[in-house]
Amino acid sequence: MAEPLLKCENVSEVFGGLKAVSDFNLYINPGELVGLIGPNGAGKTTAFNLFTGVYQPTTGTITFAGESLLGLKPYQITQKGIARTFQNIRLFAELSVLDNVKIAFHSHVKYGLLESVLRLGRYFGEEERIEEESKKLLKIFHLEEHADEQAKNLPYGAQRRLEIARALATKPKLLLLDEPAAGMNPQETKELMDMIEWIRKEFGLTILLIEHDMALVMGICERIYVLEYGSTIAEGTPDEIKQDPDGAIHAIKGISLTVNQGEIVTLIGANGAGKSTTLRTISGLLKPKTGSITFQGQDIAGTPAHKIVGLGISQVPEGRRIFTEMTVMENLDLGAFIRKDKDGIAADKKRVFELFPRLEERQEQVAGTLSGGEQQMLAMGRALMSRPKLLLLDEPSMGLAPLLIKEIFSIIEDINKSGTTVLLVEQNANMALSIANRAYVLETGRITLSGDAKKLAASEDVRKAYLGG
Repeated sequence: MAEPLLKCENVSEVFGGLKAVSDFNLYINPGELVGLIGPNGAGKTTAFNLFTGVYQPTTGTITFAGESLLGLKPYQITQKGIARTFQNIRLFAELSVLDNVKIAFHSHVKYGLLESVLRLGRYFGEEERIEEESKKLLKIFHLEEHADEQAKNLPYGAQRRLEIARALATKPKLLLLDEPAAGMNPQETKELMDMIEWIRKEFGLTILLIEHDMALVMGICERIYVLEYGSTIAEGTPDEIKQDPDGAIHAIKGISLTVNQGEIVTLIGANGAGKSTTLRTISGLLKPKTGSITFQGQDIAGTPAHKIVGLGISQVPEGRRIFTEMTVMENLDLGAFIRKDKDGIAADKKRVFELFPRLEERQEQVAGTLSGGEQQMLAMGRALMSRPKLLLLDEPSMGLAPLLIKEIFSIIEDINKSGTTVLLVEQNANMALSIANRAYVLETGRITLSGDAKKLAASEDVRKAYLGG
């Protein structure tokens, strides 16, 4: 049997008294596509940081192509053939799309510092080669038209593609992808699955994937490791993991929350904390294993989603999930599908157009051709067409420009003032806490803090964890 490309044996990582990773073992054979799954805080990203030299393990060994990685700096590990993307996109925001890729090629330049400063010898030839190869990568990822734009101005999905293109520019043997589907809608996720499989074959890569989208993981990975509290609890093929009771992940664990009529309540926490699972359970897309969900005095736990919509709960899902082949108007009409009151539907449509004037201007436009911000508006408008008493909003700011985020949050406040109660899941904790009455903080499937939103925003613990200081 061929030697594993990456081998991790009995690795532990201790921060103070906290074991982020404990006796972790993993191997990846050349050419494999392997998944690493588990709840937020399980140690997945810590594992990536260990493989790439950001952290050094407290105990254990990590080898790549038969050589130890212990003690090496991140740039040295990159030169050996390991590249990664990040859970939260980390592009050089002020640089052009082309320059983001060119920078990565410089991990393998053949000229020295003196030649670079004095523009001597191989410098010009190397720079021409780097520019040409960078443009080829941009073309592969359908980014060539944006080459001269600042990276920060790209749509969210394009920024994800740019990050993968930049990683490939380092000419890796092993590509580490950290939640590449975060914030994507189903069509974007399907395209991402196809792209991951294509680049593996085209570039001859081995891939290790962290992802919370189980359909993606089960659909493309050949083997999967399940990590919980820093330890491996299951390993095997997708089918074996599905059948292994030890591989079951408890996404939320005994949480209790209340939303009073007329409130905006926000649920904040890191990606994978269980926020979206909470909303999907309330809206009937998932059935809770234990516990109850009471809406207007009625237990709705396990009630089918379409009946929950009829009771007065509507969800705007993460990634928008509009019907891309239908027009704006057709999407809105589907939002009112269960209703029969024509006059009421017409009045609500008028209200949606008042909230989102751009939708009225584009009502005959195919939804898939709208910008990301307009698609978010359409997803919210479609949800409002069911005339909900409770509106569930899942990451409405995901992938939007700062000015548009302010506009969306202002509209959420207007929706609430008109009488609709709102339960908001949002990673932009500053914005969420600024408009909410109350808030809950979710970590690894458990509520750790709750209370008045303004008081939580002033909390030192919350500021450090979620508000950037």
